[in-house]
Amino acid sequence: PLEGPSVNSKEGRKKKEVKKKSSGPGGVEIPQEEEPTTVGPFGPPIPVIDDRPLVFEEDKPLISDYLYLTLEQMSPCVLMEADRVGCYKTRKVGFPGLACRHCVGQAGCGRYFPASEGSLSQTTTSQTIMNHVRNCRRCPVEIRESLEIMKRARMGPDGKRADKPKHGGRKVFFHRLWCRIQGMPIEDEKSETKEKKKRGRKNASKKSKKKNAGGSDSENEKEDKADAVPKLTESSEETETEPESDTEVVRKPVARSKNRSSAKKATNKWYDGCVRLTKLDDVHWLSDIQRFARSDLVEVFSWKKQDGLEGYTARKEPAEGQVAIRCVFCKDLKAEDRPAGCLVFPDSLSSIHSKVGDMIRLHFNSCPAMTEEAKEKFKAIRGIGSKKVDDSLQYWIDSARDLGLSNIKPPGGANNGWGITFRRNPLSPSPSDELDREAAGATTPTFSKSILIRSEDKGLCTDQVKLLMRQVKACAFQKSDKRGGPGARGRDRVIGFPGLSCRHCSSKSNVGRYFPVSAKNLTDNTANSILAHMSGCNRCPEPVKASLVFLSHRAIIQKAELSGSWKKAFFKKIWDRLHVERSWNEEDESDGLDDEEASVTSEEESDDEPGNAEGNTMSSDSEDENEDASGDNMDVLIKAAAIWLTEQDQVNDPGARNRNNGKQPSPLSGFKRSSPVSQKGKKRGSSLTSGKRRRVHF
Repeated sequence: PLEGPSVNSKEGRKKKEVKKKSSGPGGVEIPQEEEPTTVGPFGPPIPVIDDRPLVFEEDKPLISDYLYLTLEQMSPCVLMEADRVGCYKTRKVGFPGLACRHCVGQAGCGRYFPASEGSLSQTTTSQTIMNHVRNCRRCPVEIRESLEIMKRARMGPDGKRADKPKHGGRKVFFHRLWCRIQGMPIEDEKSETKEKKKRGRKNASKKSKKKNAGGSDSENEKEDKADAVPKLTESSEETETEPESDTEVVRKPVARSKNRSSAKKATNKWYDGCVRLTKLDDVHWLSDIQRFARSDLVEVFSWKKQDGLEGYTARKEPAEGQVAIRCVFCKDLKAEDRPAGCLVFPDSLSSIHSKVGDMIRLHFNSCPAMTEEAKEKFKAIRGIGSKKVDDSLQYWIDSARDLGLSNIKPPGGANNGWGITFRRNPLSPSPSDELDREAAGATTPTFSKSILIRSEDKGLCTDQVKLLMRQVKACAFQKSDKRGGPGARGRDRVIGFPGLSCRHCSSKSNVGRYFPVSAKNLTDNTANSILAHMSGCNRCPEPVKASLVFLSHRAIIQKAELSGSWKKAFFKKIWDRLHVERSWNEEDESDGLDDEEASVTSEEESDDEPGNAEGNTMSSDSEDENEDASGDNMDVLIKAAAIWLTEQDQVNDPGARNRNNGKQPSPLSGFKRSSPVSQKGKKRGSSLTSGKRRRVHF
């Protein structure tokens, strides 16, 4: 019987194509180059190891240290017939690749033949090579152990923290490696020339746009202007067109540069300080070990270059002013004696919780500078289980904000800045800390009459509501508060109607002014609207916003201690102070009278006749306004009486009774009214019963 694949089968056709390609013009087969091999004692050929290195000393700054050490264990090779398996079936014999210099390996396991530069530079390829070297039995143990340590701790071969590779160095390195494997000349300047060409094209396009913009001027005039005017920066040349006069050329870019620098200073401002993370409310939300760590083990501070990076094991490079967390015991040690893990940099406020947890697990078990008393307490508390509170992570974030921390990145630094910074002085007390001092009796606040909160309100509400009501003041409804559109009559009030307004933005706009119609409306709706306004108010200080959010956690505990109707009783007092006592209105009136007297005296001193005329006009205007206000009140009463009379007409109308399908009339049906209009003069459609009922708000 015939052996081998059929000529018409798929494998047979492939063999015929391979023979045609390998045969010469006369049909004579050309022998293919194979890697020189040596026959082992058991028959299979063993390829000879090529000692040419694939990496050199100049490649170190381009890649990580453990990848450099991994590729040092590889050497160039060529594909053999035995390697044509799996994804290497289509490769020709003699295709260049790389193999382990210790065990030579097999196809896909110690011998690798990437098809292109892109597949060679993939992370999966380098990870597969590194896994083989770590598990290769013929590789020396010292190399494997150092690879394991460098991979886990990201340390260099000398035991120090590994430096971050050069940006874009991986692409350059694998281009070099591909050229060395394929035996091609290395062209490092290829990418640089492309970038130069692109830049040249951009500059040429910008110059052409400028020429088109100033096409009306002649070339001689442009040359004269260029000689007379000093050269500007590149940014000003790109953004500004050629002005008409020399003074405009000099002034515009200077003004822009000042504005940009001042804006950068405003956004990049950070504060220096060092503070513990502990707060009085930690006992309700955190476990014993977390509270002990926040109060006695760690502290947050603004890092500077003179502080050094000893003990920092991560690879990201911090910027000056970035907030770090450090061990309070190891900070006093010498730089060379600080252990690894005693210094960490959180990426955001939400990562403070995990960074402190890592230090509790990894660092404080073996901290060399920790006192004996702290060690004993740490070991005693460590065995107690942590509290499982749903809002504990949010409490970490809100308490950090109350300390002055923010997710704003520091200026400069690598990777366009990262991490968190202090946005206020951390040593100064926050609004929530001031409330704690007042509760302890250390301070006694003083308020003006326009602030409706009083010192005797202690214990009647939560601290969050107390701080919220200190951010508003009493006000009166004005003409500018009237709003048009649908439903405007329901929102508008009588001129002078008492209300509440934001202390921070009331003088700038009409936003943040509230006029509840009752104490219940103030309790149910207005208080929530004021809290929502404070969280988004641009003029409200950031410490106040952070304290309001932080005190929401304390409010959960305080609500359980207060009575069930505390909110209704407290806001009823606020309503009485606003509408009944009206002490705030007396202060405003006295201020207004003083201002009027001063204005009158100044007018009399300046000029008698014009001053008297103006005074008369002002008094007449005030009288007109008072008459208008009283007239509005009478109109409201007349409309209310008209509505009542309309309801009585509908009850007594027999046609309306038939339309109601025999429903019982109201008890007020017996009352009749005398028609103000005579029957003779009454026209069709003129009765008060015609038309829909109109709602009146007052």
